[in-house]
Amino acid sequence: MIQPSYSALTCAKMLNLSSKLRIEGVFKDLEEVKKPISLSANAFILSKDVKNDCTHVKSRVIFTLVYLSEDGYKKAIAEADGVLEVDSASANVSVFTTDVKLVNSNGFIGACTLNCTANTKAQTQKDVLTGGEGICIKTKEISVDLYNNERQGQRVISDEFSLDFTVGEVLSYGAVAYVNSTSCEMGRIILEGEAVLTVKVLPFSENNDIVKERRVIPFRYELEDSEALKGDKAYGFVCVDGTNVKIFADEGRERSNVTADITLSFFGGSVSVGHMSVVEDAYLKLSDCELKKEEINLLSYGAQRCVSEKVVCLGGANADGGRIITTLGESFSLIAVSQSDNGVTIDGAVRVDVVLKNADNGIATIPCECPVTVDFTSNGKIDTVRVIMTDVNARVRNGEVELECHFKIYYSEFFEQMLSCVTDITELGARRDLEGAICVCIAKAGEELWDVAKKLGSDEQEILQFNSDTVFPLASDERIIIYRQKL
Repeated sequence: MIQPSYSALTCAKMLNLSSKLRIEGVFKDLEEVKKPISLSANAFILSKDVKNDCTHVKSRVIFTLVYLSEDGYKKAIAEADGVLEVDSASANVSVFTTDVKLVNSNGFIGACTLNCTANTKAQTQKDVLTGGEGICIKTKEISVDLYNNERQGQRVISDEFSLDFTVGEVLSYGAVAYVNSTSCEMGRIILEGEAVLTVKVLPFSENNDIVKERRVIPFRYELEDSEALKGDKAYGFVCVDGTNVKIFADEGRERSNVTADITLSFFGGSVSVGHMSVVEDAYLKLSDCELKKEEINLLSYGAQRCVSEKVVCLGGANADGGRIITTLGESFSLIAVSQSDNGVTIDGAVRVDVVLKNADNGIATIPCECPVTVDFTSNGKIDTVRVIMTDVNARVRNGEVELECHFKIYYSEFFEQMLSCVTDITELGARRDLEGAICVCIAKAGEELWDVAKKLGSDEQEILQFNSDTVFPLASDERIIIYRQKL
């Protein structure tokens, strides 16, 4: 009676989850609105709570309305909170807004879709045969990923700079962040990347132009991970949880000092490499047997990558001879990610409000929305893709508005391995070829010692004992003989 032994082979797969909610915020105490210029909506995570194996994400959306009043440009803020739910108890979540619209119904209301995306691992275990008493096995050593517990942390990064003019009004500000590289040291995961701060202000001047200041702030963050070892692979993400900008005008020196605080949340994990032996083939010496073999798809984690891409596209609008002052309300919506043998394609849409000054010094706003396609190459299969639009510039070309968009794309890269292994063995009746004292088989050219031993129900040492001049793998068909005591 055989006694098979089994081990669990763990397979991990990254899952992308999402949910969304329509949300509105009411603008209060507005001055007389002559013309709305732009509406933007930024989302931040307030808290996360796990209930019934689901993550409940409480978020706040801050609507910013830039408009023209009798006194020039003005800004108004409206806030709204919402709770989204994702079907995972251990997910890395981020929130963003799409479909931002201004509704004028007995007052001005900002409306948008609040989106939540979550990345999590789905682990499945498959029992595979690893040996057992009375079983002859042929094994293969494989490498398997061992995902350690995910870690998280938070930090506020700061920046200070000066502007060579006096700021009259801050019209908008916001920040995005991305991870350039990940690595492991003993007891910690290191995430390195950049946050990009964009501030748009109205100086004290007669031309009424809007000035954009863009700052790139590098960061290095260490997540404590007692399971991490130097040389382990790592992955990590960053989300902007809040941005605070303060401007102090020095009218006497005609300059302004700016301080910015950006709150970042970090998520990451380390991946160790383990080893195990699986059974490729098996047989019994005394009995016939039935093997159950399966093809198991193993995805091994390669690395986290980050690429920079620039896309130039037409905004789908005519400038009508106007001069572009600035852009407001920039946003990118990811539609689809596809992968083929030729590379990776990301499809999305960019939305921008382009502010122009006409020949008569009047202000006009052109809402531009254009499809964007980004192509890049990858060595393996990709997952957990994050697309960050870091900058948008608008210009007039041949009378039309043209947008130049800059992106950072970071993603996880995996490599696929199809593993054929034995998952179970069933003992059948006694082997008929054991009835004689001499066992003979005609082995085919190319067969290994293992193949012949399996045919004869013998072990490899016994075959070599009686066929000492035979060289494996066989160069031609050969007659193999073993002698055994008749049972």
